[in-house]
Amino acid sequence: MDVIRARVLGFCGGVRRAVTLIEGAAERHAPIYTLHAIVHNEHVMRRLVEKGVRLVDSLAQIPDGATVALTAHGAPTATIAALRLRELEILDATCPIVREAQDVVVANANAHRFSIVYGDREHLEVQGLLSRARGLATAAESLEGLEFPTEGRLAILAQTTKSPQALAVFAESIRGFLDPRTDVIVQDTTCAEPTARYTAARELAATVDAMVVVGSETSANTRNLFAACCESGHPAHFISSPDAIRPDELAGYARIGLTAGASTPDALIDDIEARLRRL
Repeated sequence: MDVIRARVLGFCGGVRRAVTLIEGAAERHAPIYTLHAIVHNEHVMRRLVEKGVRLVDSLAQIPDGATVALTAHGAPTATIAALRLRELEILDATCPIVREAQDVVVANANAHRFSIVYGDREHLEVQGLLSRARGLATAAESLEGLEFPTEGRLAILAQTTKSPQALAVFAESIRGFLDPRTDVIVQDTTCAEPTARYTAARELAATVDAMVVVGSETSANTRNLFAACCESGHPAHFISSPDAIRPDELAGYARIGLTAGASTPDALIDDIEARLRRL
């Protein structure tokens, strides 16, 4: 069996940076506490826990004088304020692309421009964006139930993991509800890596018998990547670990394409590739 890797797969720059920062800090002075999973992948979190990272449910579980890591998704301003009030040491692993999006929302609020964020309002990154808008923002993934001013100054931007094309479609749908006099701008706060990952997966899917997508089902970006592979019209298989490989489903393919979500570690990709080659 031939296994061909997508030209872009696995850890994105922001995730790799966050894991490296937090892993290094834990090796120097564990434990390191975090209120949220560093990445949405159980293999990465298991390794970090072994190195001294402690995932807790509330601020009350963090002892005085401890170091607390912010994940690549960033954090709401209320969380940061609560950490500072406790005089806890903050290790900020926020992705630079996410930080740029945060700065855009702050600038909009300072200019009295209302921000409409195309994204999942339950996602930590989006919660962080909204918290910086001082009430001048909302977020949604569709127009259903979305409330926003139809006059005045508006900005339409996106969760960083969305595609520029999807942002453009969302923005165009909103324009249909606006007063012609509304001052509206579209700000592309998306990251180039997810789009490159989806493009690479689609290109590879056209040349193989089936695709294997590696990652955790808790990872939204990996689920989106799997959906993109399914849309190719070729068989696609979502695999979270080498033990999840089912030879009866995969052994009949001569050429398999391999891709992985942005939170999937290199070692896991290597292990699954090796297992596939032995089928």
